[in-house]
Amino acid sequence: MRIGVMLKSMFQNSFVRLRAFPKATRGNVAMIFGLALLPLCIAAGAGLDMSRAMITRVRLGAALDAAGLAVGSQPGMDLPSMQKLANEYFRQNYTADVNAYGTPTPVVVNRAAGSQTITLSTGVQMPTVLMRIVGVNTMAVGAQSEITWGQTKLWVALVLDNTGSMCEPGSQPCPTPISTSKIVALKTATHNLLNMLKAAAANNGDVLVSIVPFSKDVTAGVSHVGDSWIDWTDWEAEPATSDGTSPKPGSSVGPGSLCPWTTSSNGRKSPYGYYCMSDASSDLGSATTASKVSKVPASGLICPGVDSGNYNNPANTGFARGGHYYNGCYDSTPTSTLTTTVTSTSTKNSTNTCTSDSSGTCTGSVTNTNSTTTTGPATTTATTSGYSGDSGPTTTTTTADPVVGSPVTTSTTKKGKTTYTTTVTTSTTTTTTVVTKTGAAPFNHSWVVNSHTNWQGCIMDRTQDYDIANTAPTGGAKFPAENSEYCPPGVISPLPKVSDVSSDSNWASYWTNLSTQVDAMDANGNTNQGIGLAWGWQTLTNADPYNPGVLPIGTRKVLILLTDGANTQNRWSTTASSIDSRTTSTCQAIKNDGITVYTVLVMAGSSSMLQGCASDPTKYFALTQASDIVTTFNQIGTQITNLRVSL
Repeated sequence: MRIGVMLKSMFQNSFVRLRAFPKATRGNVAMIFGLALLPLCIAAGAGLDMSRAMITRVRLGAALDAAGLAVGSQPGMDLPSMQKLANEYFRQNYTADVNAYGTPTPVVVNRAAGSQTITLSTGVQMPTVLMRIVGVNTMAVGAQSEITWGQTKLWVALVLDNTGSMCEPGSQPCPTPISTSKIVALKTATHNLLNMLKAAAANNGDVLVSIVPFSKDVTAGVSHVGDSWIDWTDWEAEPATSDGTSPKPGSSVGPGSLCPWTTSSNGRKSPYGYYCMSDASSDLGSATTASKVSKVPASGLICPGVDSGNYNNPANTGFARGGHYYNGCYDSTPTSTLTTTVTSTSTKNSTNTCTSDSSGTCTGSVTNTNSTTTTGPATTTATTSGYSGDSGPTTTTTTADPVVGSPVTTSTTKKGKTTYTTTVTTSTTTTTTVVTKTGAAPFNHSWVVNSHTNWQGCIMDRTQDYDIANTAPTGGAKFPAENSEYCPPGVISPLPKVSDVSSDSNWASYWTNLSTQVDAMDANGNTNQGIGLAWGWQTLTNADPYNPGVLPIGTRKVLILLTDGANTQNRWSTTASSIDSRTTSTCQAIKNDGITVYTVLVMAGSSSMLQGCASDPTKYFALTQASDIVTTFNQIGTQITNLRVSL
């Protein structure tokens, strides 16, 4: 500033002298002007080079600020990595011609241990233009920048779309998504954001993050199977058909009968929307691979499979029940007894033959000959009322006393010699009776619920209007368990209590576990943004199921929702407008609770519903490609941590 004032004064005086010069009559004026011309030129040259130095310093500072913000958004790096990144951003943002203004020195980055500030500095030896005439060839120009995290206490809920379309671009199912897919970009962006948030914490526990992967449902995890806040009513319920009647099998259906929910012997058609399964369909691990059976197995268990959603819609809700598993089977209890009697008879003939004299007395060796004759089996059945359980087969064997025939003597004469042969036959009869008693039609059928240990950890929308609130889950406000084909594999990671992460080891483990949960996310199922928002809100609420504790003084709550499309299915409907209405109500309730809401829509145009969900227009982002997720999460992270240039 002083240099500018001096130059201004100098030029003003010079112009005054120049205007007076034509009127001057004294000869010494010309001499004085000639002598003054040299310092005037030096002063003008110094002013020019000083102006160039000031411009260079501004350019250095702007490039340093950009580099500092880039480094601040990646705080998990070590110092060498930070310096490398800072120099890359500095080179991209420094626009001066190095031939005219010189090549800056490498950016130096410093951050004291535990500090919330990063310092960056650089400099350049700028070549002069007019100052060279007095031997000054360069001017040293330096710049420094400080980047500071201002917000040090945060509770952040990341509500992340894990629906099937997040596999795009790429095919579904999505066990190994391609590198350009949205789910891969989301994982990268989330890891970066977690690093930024962790580094923004001045003390262990100052910044805490929950992660809520969602599709049509959310996954709370099987570890909660015994918790009191779970509502098992729907999980245990038997199917209900569209006409409101129970689909219990008819009285004639039992072991060996055609599955009562099919209209063909191959079991491929079902007017109810589900098939007979060969086992209890709540066990998703086997039910998805178990064959569809056309006949009731010998066990008599009649197990409905996964609901197609095409028929079982008593409230005209379309596909709302699609993917839902029924967690039980109907047994088959007979009311009559079928007695089956199988009878068979065998006769064993034993014949003894010997050489005898004319009186029948054997005089030589005896020859034995045996043969058996069997008749039957003969089967008879009888059905009697009442059933006391299967029995049999019960086998009864009866052997009659042997019958000995009268001796028979025959003779043959050859060459005048007569030979006598005596034969005696003995017959023994054995009768075998097998009696089997089994249950017979008509059958009674009862719904047998599977053990809760078969639960996969899935939770669907709460009963309305608890679904749009963070009411403590007691009574009718409990969270309903479900087994569904479309439950996300990623389990909710709640906020811990601050006291649980106070030690360095627990603090490190907490962030490692969050990263592990991010890696476990996968793309599957339909979209229900409302349930993701509700559970994100619940993780920030000091009530069951997670109870993170009382909000520490000075802590701000933030919820970030990322989704890639329109709502397609919730507990009650597959109509987007109906689901959007519930989502809008949830968003408003969250904002009314003092939580700052960011919404991010990826590759699906724009959404007035999501714009309205955000706390203000600056917190809504409509992205056009998957890679934008990374930069957007960095931008949001910068905002919520108040990362700023402080010098």
